[in-house]
Amino acid sequence: ICRIECHMGLVLIGVFFLIGRDFIKYWASDIAVDNIYWGTLLIFIPLVFSMAESVGEEIIKAYNIQKYQVFVYLFKVLVILSISIYFAKDYGLYSCVAAIALSMILRIILQ
Repeated sequence: ICRIECHMGLVLIGVFFLIGRDFIKYWASDIAVDNIYWGTLLIFIPLVFSMAESVGEEIIKAYNIQKYQVFVYLFKVLVILSISIYFAKDYGLYSCVAAIALSMILRIILQ
């Protein structure tokens, strides 16, 4: 199942890479299309790897051992907030996107 999810994620990223900019331009009416497009791609990349762990999250829920997972998510939120607040003034959107991507990667490593 994990391989299927990763392959589907890579296919979705490929499709978004090909037609995402046009879709955003159609949907958002030329409002910072390039920033939104590259920011979305930066978030998609770690998302593919976290999709593979969704099966493990369901096992954790089944055994009712979510205490550790809650601490990992809390750490993730604190990383996102601290990086976003610190770098938002200089880098804007990209600091928030980088914080989200970094926290997703850290969550994958910690779990």
